[in-house]
Amino acid sequence: MWHRFALSLIIAIAITNPALPQNAGSADAQLRSEIEAVFTAWLNALNKHDGRAASAFFAPGAPAINPAGLVRGDSPDYLNRIEQQGQRSVANEARIERVEPVGNDAAYASGTYTVTFGPNNSRQQQQGYWLQLFQRRAGTWKIAASSFTQVGPARPVGK
Repeated sequence: MWHRFALSLIIAIAITNPALPQNAGSADAQLRSEIEAVFTAWLNALNKHDGRAASAFFAPGAPAINPAGLVRGDSPDYLNRIEQQGQRSVANEARIERVEPVGNDAAYASGTYTVTFGPNNSRQQQQGYWLQLFQRRAGTWKIAASSFTQVGPARPVGK
């Protein structure tokens, strides 16, 4: 039940928080830089299909929602999903389009993603939007909630 609450909270923040210029000040630039570093390191772990490393970026019990369903980012199911991506030759690309503070120790980031998968002769892609909520815990940014939504069906690469 709290997963629905967390996702509703993320969506409400994204909708009601007015857009702030990303270069509004050094604090905003520093926040964006810190979040981009965590996100990039997490994405690199995904692309190495290292479930343990990817899981380490999540806060305990944090929900991770993607087109395959809901898991906790620190659960064995999440680790298995990430490691199975290696068997499907999955490559993840994502771009941060927005980073916004939510108080002093939280921020959300959002953007677009493309996942490419399958054997070389029949590679497919799926695309969509993502949103992650980050919390600073003991000086370290952790993913507190993650949602990736697929837009449209998977398509053959190049079409």
